[in-house]
Amino acid sequence: RDKTQTAKSKGVKFLGMTVLAGGMAAVSLGAMKKAKERVKELIPRSGKRSLEAQVEKVNQWYMGWSGYYQMTNYPNQLQKIEANIRMRFRLQFIKNHKRKKHLVRKLRKRGIRSSTAYRAVY
Repeated sequence: RDKTQTAKSKGVKFLGMTVLAGGMAAVSLGAMKKAKERVKELIPRSGKRSLEAQVEKVNQWYMGWSGYYQMTNYPNQLQKIEANIRMRFRLQFIKNHKRKKHLVRKLRKRGIRSSTAYRAVY
C-alpha cells in the first residue's frame, strides 16, 4: 500500500482544507469553528454600531473568507456560515426592539409583508 493513499483515505488537513478520498476538498472542522467564532465577534447580540456598518464589516470579512475557501467541493459549508450570519443579525435585531408593535413596524419598513411580520412577532 502506498503512503499517500493511506493519508488521502483518512483526510489530509492542509491550509484549513481537508482533502478527502478521490481528491475532494472540504473546509476543515477547525476552520468552520473559527469562522463561526469570528461571526460572533463581528455580530454581538447587543450591537452598538448601526446595522449598515455591521453589514459592511461582515461582508468585507465574508468575501475574503469565502474567496479563500471557494475551491471546496461542498458549497453547503459556505451556506452554513451564511445562515449563521443571518441568524445572528435576526437575533440582534429582535433583541434591540423590546416592544412588539415597534418590532412589527420595523419589519414592515424593511419590506416584510404585514401578515408575515405579525405572525413572526405575535
